[in-house]
Amino acid sequence: MTDWRDYERKCAAVIGGKRFAASSGGRVDIESDSLVAQCKERAEISFPEMGRLAAEMEAIGKERGKLGVLFVRHKAGRGFPSPGMVVMSHATFEALLERRTT
Repeated sequence: MTDWRDYERKCAAVIGGKRFAASSGGRVDIESDSLVAQCKERAEISFPEMGRLAAEMEAIGKERGKLGVLFVRHKAGRGFPSPGMVVMSHATFEALLERRTT
């Protein structure tokens, strides 16, 4: 088992969702009742790329009546653990907060 699969499983557990195998061919890596997400573990990822991926997940989420987010973790190398981040648009963040208060 590779680290990126472990990371996808961890993210799926956090949102109470299901992980889809990479061979499934879809753009969504994990999905729960309220969220769709893609997970990326990379040594380098640009800010514009993160924005593009977050927007893509937001669009797919809207199609499914869900919110879309991007999970990102810096792959710094063996012995250099790094925290994961959740990337989403302001609109998605506002909707997430709204769902918590209603």
